[in-house]
Amino acid sequence: MEDFIQGVWYGGYFQKQFSNPYSDWTLENIVKPTGANWIDIHFFCYVDNYRATEVLCGTNNTTTKSDIRHAVNIAHELGLRVFMEAGLVFLNDPNHWSGDIGRGFGEELWEAWFDGYETYITEYAVLANELNVDMFSIGQELNGTQHRDENWREIAAAVREEYDGPIVYSPDATGGENWLEITWWDAVDSIGIHPYDIRLSDHANPTVEEMVEYLTPVVDRLETLSQEFDRPVIITELAYSSIDGMSAGSWVYYGTNTNYEVDLQEHADIYEALIKAFSGRASWKGLFLGDYFPTNNNLITPPNNIFFSTYGKPAENVLRSFYGAEPQPVWIAPESPDAREMDIHVIYDDYFRNDWGYWPPDNNFDLMDICQTDTVIAGNAISVVLDRYQDLRISPPETADVSEYQWITFDLYTESNKVWDQTQGNYHPVNLLMVLFGGYYQATPFSAEITATPYLDEPLMAGHWHHVLIPINDFGPMLSLSVNDISIRNISPNTVKIYLDDIQLLKEKPTE
Repeated sequence: MEDFIQGVWYGGYFQKQFSNPYSDWTLENIVKPTGANWIDIHFFCYVDNYRATEVLCGTNNTTTKSDIRHAVNIAHELGLRVFMEAGLVFLNDPNHWSGDIGRGFGEELWEAWFDGYETYITEYAVLANELNVDMFSIGQELNGTQHRDENWREIAAAVREEYDGPIVYSPDATGGENWLEITWWDAVDSIGIHPYDIRLSDHANPTVEEMVEYLTPVVDRLETLSQEFDRPVIITELAYSSIDGMSAGSWVYYGTNTNYEVDLQEHADIYEALIKAFSGRASWKGLFLGDYFPTNNNLITPPNNIFFSTYGKPAENVLRSFYGAEPQPVWIAPESPDAREMDIHVIYDDYFRNDWGYWPPDNNFDLMDICQTDTVIAGNAISVVLDRYQDLRISPPETADVSEYQWITFDLYTESNKVWDQTQGNYHPVNLLMVLFGGYYQATPFSAEITATPYLDEPLMAGHWHHVLIPINDFGPMLSLSVNDISIRNISPNTVKIYLDDIQLLKEKPTE
């Protein structure tokens, strides 16, 4: 595998994600130990809607060129080769995605769209050349545009005018093997694919061998395509949620009747099957496994969560074995403490205690009631409305050192356990994270997923009080001098209303 790309997909949506010290920590301590020798620095730019012709980068809190420069330089310092790639997301069009661009276009709009796209992509080709990026993507998941052979050849030629290295394009598998329909593969240096929507089986709970057999015709067709255009195949993004049933394809995650039950074994089996199905094929020259992020929403412990990350899960050890790295230690749930034997520090019971304070979402106090009595176990409880990526921050007094404690515990109530995802047009599970913040950045590298892990006393149910118990160690090592805030963040695709009560920190009982 001397020339094989052993890659990790490393994504950033927002400013400073790539350029803060915790991103550097993640690259050195999380990405590099996988055995990766390449990294996909994957950022996102905006378009207003699926018919818009202007691409906006570095605005609306998106990744800046300075952020990209920092991440590329750190990756190169660590000995990683860099693939640079951008995805397009919509600002004001929740019912479409990048694959819908081109739908209903007339010739005039087509020309305007490709003119705007060329302006954007060549600007980043210049940056890639300046940074000595080792491979550059001219586009990804723009399925509705891929039949425009002449236009894409012009895009490839324009990029080559600005960038001296190899270029690639990557369709996904929404609706089928979209890479088979492209006629201009000879204009790029590699055939990139995002195959995560491909079915791996026609029945539930398949074995690895059954999935390999089911995938073989797909790989055969890719091999023929590779030979036809004399271009190697690189899987430029591969990521699956770790829920039961994903062998039917990633679309299962967004299914209306999906049961979001964690299945780490099937998750690992899927990656093993894909690697086995592609291994030994002369056309296959690389893999970028995701999803890894710079210590934000998807870098979460413990590993039995439903996210698309492989970090800390058995699937990561499948990758490490393939890349020739040491296996990751298996996570073991710590034994729950007996609170009666612990030194207890009360943050909230009916009221905030011990000089703890709080900041509501967007500092809007209308979104929060700290002593409501409508939904309670007894006395008062907190209610708060959280939009997507909003958080409630609870602030300790200066005299409190959170790192001295071993556990955080509280009671949680949600009005629903699913919310409507406008982008996907279906329901999505409620996802809440707990994050420790120190100053501007996270104080620790990891977040804790509250709503789909063993931290809950039972699977999340709507209209039901749950007890939550989180070991402080699960947030990872302290990377800042102090914890300024304990945050509860909504990363669901829509607004949720939650209730909290009896928030406490637990410490080992002092020896007498």
